[in-house]
Amino acid sequence: MSAVLLATTPGAVTGPMLVTPVGEVAHSWGVPRLAGPFLLAAAAFTATAVVLACLPRPDPLRLAQALTARAAGAPDEGADSSEEEKKKKNVAGTDGPSARAPAPAGRHDVAVGTTVMILTQVVMIGIMTMTPVHMLAHGHGARAAGLVISLHVGAMFLPSPLTGLLVDRIGGRWVACASGPLLPAAGALAALSPAGSAPALGAALVLLGPGWNFGLVSGTAIVTDVLPPDGRATPQGLVDVGLAAAGAVGSLASGLVVARDGYPAPALMGGPAALLALPVAGRFPHHARAVPPDRSGEGGAKNPTRAEGRQGLSGRRTISATTNRAQRALAKRYSLASRMRRRRSPPASGARAEAVAHQRKDPCC
Repeated sequence: MSAVLLATTPGAVTGPMLVTPVGEVAHSWGVPRLAGPFLLAAAAFTATAVVLACLPRPDPLRLAQALTARAAGAPDEGADSSEEEKKKKNVAGTDGPSARAPAPAGRHDVAVGTTVMILTQVVMIGIMTMTPVHMLAHGHGARAAGLVISLHVGAMFLPSPLTGLLVDRIGGRWVACASGPLLPAAGALAALSPAGSAPALGAALVLLGPGWNFGLVSGTAIVTDVLPPDGRATPQGLVDVGLAAAGAVGSLASGLVVARDGYPAPALMGGPAALLALPVAGRFPHHARAVPPDRSGEGGAKNPTRAEGRQGLSGRRTISATTNRAQRALAKRYSLASRMRRRRSPPASGARAEAVAHQRKDPCC
């Protein structure tokens, strides 16, 4: 998730700075200047559609479904019915539609992650949308407003690697809680900044970016951790619809508030809304983590007794066995280490294997 957000940074930062150049191009074609960015967006989306239609082979969703079915013990084509029944019994109910539907606790986690993302989206959109309008109304040009938005967008996406590392290390709950104080601080700074000071407004929007990034990445991690790889498309699509609707509501509401009470009003109103992420994220007990592989067998997910023992000792929830096996299969198939191992010679045997094992245990030798 962090890598995807980081990859969008060049386009997101460059886009607002192209408002004036593409506006001149549109004007030379007899089109209003403000229509220039929309023409550029149409061309970019068309090119993206062509790339997505041609390059991703096989489809990542189909690949995830196939790996999940294989990890769950789905029979190969041509297997007889008796073998199929045995494998269905061995997976203990992890096959079929029930594996795709999250448990009640999982649905709660999906609601928590979605709420965190919607809160951060509304606050960010409400402040960001009105800042260029506020700047243009106080004598700033489109170039200055575009530069401020570019700085803001860069601050939204550039912290993604750090955010992903924090989510992996300390969990999505704590990162979601960290977004709570950042967003009100950015709103207060924007409300108190002089209208004629572009650097002050830019600093407020730069502070707004990491707050949004923390909420989006942590909320996405909370949602995806409780969903199996082959059943994430529909919930993620619904979450995206919710984010889009929240952005539309936040944008329209901020315009009405600014027209009535001025620019500082939505900036200050976003603070209490952002702080709601703290109690919401606090209701999420632990960041879901996969069960480590069982060294005594082929994997921890295939030993439900041992998995339950780990859960009882650590107090942490674990995702489903099907999800564990599918994620390990994806990582094993496409990791750099696995590709390098395939190029090496077969593992050593006999005395050579014992020497290698001793050397790994004692690197000083």
